Amino acid sequence: MHKKKKWLPLALLLLCCGVLALGMACLPALASSLGLQDPQPVALPDDPVDMEDMNVNELREYMKEISIRQEQLEDRIDAQEGQISDLEAQISTLEGQMSLVQEKINATQQTIEVYQAVVEECELEIAAAEERLAERQSMLEKRLVNLYVYGDISLLDVIFGTDSFEDFLSVYDLTQCIMDQDEVLLRQIDAEKARIEESQAQAQAAVVEQESLKHDLQDEKADLDSLRGQYEAKVAEAGTTLEELEALWAQEVAAGAQAEELLRDMISDSTLSFGGSFIWPLPAAWTYVSSEYGWRTHPLYGDQRFHNGIDVPADGGTPLYAVAEGKIIYAEWIGGYGNCVMIDHGDQVVSLYGHLSGYGNFSEGEYVVPGDVIGYVGTTGASTGNHLHFEVRLNGSSTSPWNYLK
Repeated sequence: MHKKKKWLPLALLLLCCGVLALGMACLPALASSLGLQDPQPVALPDDPVDMEDMNVNELREYMKEISIRQEQLEDRIDAQEGQISDLEAQISTLEGQMSLVQEKINATQQTIEVYQAVVEECELEIAAAEERLAERQSMLEKRLVNLYVYGDISLLDVIFGTDSFEDFLSVYDLTQCIMDQDEVLLRQIDAEKARIEESQAQAQAAVVEQESLKHDLQDEKADLDSLRGQYEAKVAEAGTTLEELEALWAQEVAAGAQAEELLRDMISDSTLSFGGSFIWPLPAAWTYVSSEYGWRTHPLYGDQRFHNGIDVPADGGTPLYAVAEGKIIYAEWIGGYGNCVMIDHGDQVVSLYGHLSGYGNFSEGEYVVPGDVIGYVGTTGASTGNHLHFEVRLNGSSTSPWNYLK
């Protein structure tokens, strides 16, 4: 008789169900945490204006408007790029979740195949047990029929076939023992068949359970795939919006450049008028001030001297910007200042840039607008290292640059 392997599928079923429950519980939280945000609609610019018809003051105001719009567009571009980055990170998260769910689906399919193999094995064992049971039952039935039909003759045969009464009893007992063993074997085979059928029923139930689990996992993967599709659509939409914003920004930059050129052509000594404030003269990365305006110990000579400006360290060759609209009145070497540029901004306000390594594309007598590159950081003149010496003069006397810098 075959020995059936004892196994209990309940533990595996509970484990798989637990994995499914955990995955299904995480899916709503994932969908909720990855909230989709519609990008702000692109605000179309006003109809193009004819800058050729503007006077100096109107052109200045229009340049301020352009600058404001550029900053707003830059902020929106940064926000849009951030949203795209977030969406792409969310897509990556969803793909990771889908990969895990697919692994669970594959594992579940393997479990289904194992259980199906058990069902098939049980079917073979049940057939073998039924065959053994039928054989034993047939043999027992034949014995019982012979005893019933030919009981007396058999008994006489037994009596006359033995040499003594003791032999008769031995033979009779042996015949009865064989019949009793057949009955015991029948019960054993029947019990074995019942156990196999129970195992088969458990395996079939496990197959049904695993098929249900696989179906739920496939639904979960489909939901994740649907979410991924939504996010990919959002990325495409956000990318289109980003392109529109960048196109608008490029238009504003072009309009600003055109306005600057027109303003340079239009401004003259008679139109110069100080606007009241300066932009920072260096790129945003360079804002540290190593020496303030006022009395200090001179770094080269060691004595107390009044510092007429502020010193801002920066790498050699860093571009310097015109801090406001004006006319370049000096672009040469001046003693301790080294290579120096001076700009007249009108209303007796002059800005000075010292220790330059070189000059920009503007010469003395030319007009500049805020942001024009008028030189480069250096360490010429009485200097201990690459930096910009920036000072402001009002009516010919130095004054604190902080009164004008934004």
